[in-house]
Amino acid sequence: MTPQGPRRRLGRNHPWLRRSSRLLGRSDRGFTLIELIIAVSVFSIAASGLAALAGSGLSLSRNNRERSVSANLAAADQDAATSLDFTALVAEVGAPTVTHPVVGNLIYTLTRDVGWEERDGETSICGVSPDDSQIWVLRVTSTVSWPARPAAIDPSSATTTISPPVGVGRGSSKASVPVTVLDPSVNPPDPVDEVKVLVDGTDAGSTNLDGCVFFLVDAGTHTVSLAGGPGSATYVDRQGNEHPTITFTVSAGGNVPVNFEYALAASLTVTASTPSEAAVPTGVPLTLGYQFLAPAGTTTFPTSFPATIGSLFPDTYDLWTGDCEDADPASGYWSGGNRSSAAAPGTAMVEMGGVAVTASSGGALRVGATVVATHDSAWGTCPGGSTSESGLTLGTTDSAGYLASALPFGHWLVSAGGGTAVAVVVDPTVPNLVPVAITS
Repeated sequence: MTPQGPRRRLGRNHPWLRRSSRLLGRSDRGFTLIELIIAVSVFSIAASGLAALAGSGLSLSRNNRERSVSANLAAADQDAATSLDFTALVAEVGAPTVTHPVVGNLIYTLTRDVGWEERDGETSICGVSPDDSQIWVLRVTSTVSWPARPAAIDPSSATTTISPPVGVGRGSSKASVPVTVLDPSVNPPDPVDEVKVLVDGTDAGSTNLDGCVFFLVDAGTHTVSLAGGPGSATYVDRQGNEHPTITFTVSAGGNVPVNFEYALAASLTVTASTPSEAAVPTGVPLTLGYQFLAPAGTTTFPTSFPATIGSLFPDTYDLWTGDCEDADPASGYWSGGNRSSAAAPGTAMVEMGGVAVTASSGGALRVGATVVATHDSAWGTCPGGSTSESGLTLGTTDSAGYLASALPFGHWLVSAGGGTAVAVVVDPTVPNLVPVAITS
């Protein structure tokens, strides 16, 4: 065994160590400042990315939570709507309700919109077509939004349809009655809201923005009436009734739509056009012709001119004086006669004929003789209580025994001072004073 000599310690500058350091490619002097800056920058970028990723995750989680809450609120409102009494739900048609539920310190906006579901492209107020006894279903839509909702996220929404409790189901003891009030004086007809509706004399509620009120009744005969229009204004139906009434009979499980035409009352101010100097006597009947007036499309007013006729449905009317059949210039008693026509509200002028009466007795003029015209019963009928049939007082003769007076068209018997009457024809096609000589 060869003896070893004493060990020698390698110094830092030993060639072998220098060569090893070069081979390892690094120095044992530590990090430089540039290396430290680069390391910190890399760490900052990585940390920023992680923070952004964490924030995005939190935001996504919050949005999902809020969207879940809003969906639950919409579903809960749908359940609440289906549990409501059907008449209460109908009252919400056309009037969306808005509430603001609070969940987790966040205020949500819940909107419930109720409407009748259209079918076959038809439209109908109160869910009923006048020519169809089937009620449509109600559509209830609940929509929920919240302030922090991103624009890319739509509000939560839920929709359901609800069928009426009667009219669809069989065996019910009740019947459904939807009442609709429309103003047909405009085109298209306008719903009339805030009209109080009575059923058998009992307040059943007021019409909503769709002019509708819905209620349930027992099987049998019932009467529906309107207690007046909105506010203090006067409303009338086509017959001029302020409180129109409809009576109907319905069976159990049935449905009867009741429809009223109701409009703000109008008036006509009427003057008379007379031949020459003829004066218009007082109490002359004024007749209005309108197809909807009962019983025969006319109504008569004893009046004096000028006259104002109120409580009229806003529409166009025909006018003439007199109340017997032959007073109508467009009747079959005349050829080519024309009625006057005017729209209410507004003014009108009605044409009249007249007579020029000369009264004498024994060759002497009769002064101050009362002249009376009575309808000739041989020419057309008159209504009960007719003013023309009982006689119109035209006035008294003057110092010359003369009187010029307007007179409705028709066939008359004219007398002076109770003497013998003279037959007179006042023709609407010849609107002049008819000379009448009365002697006794």
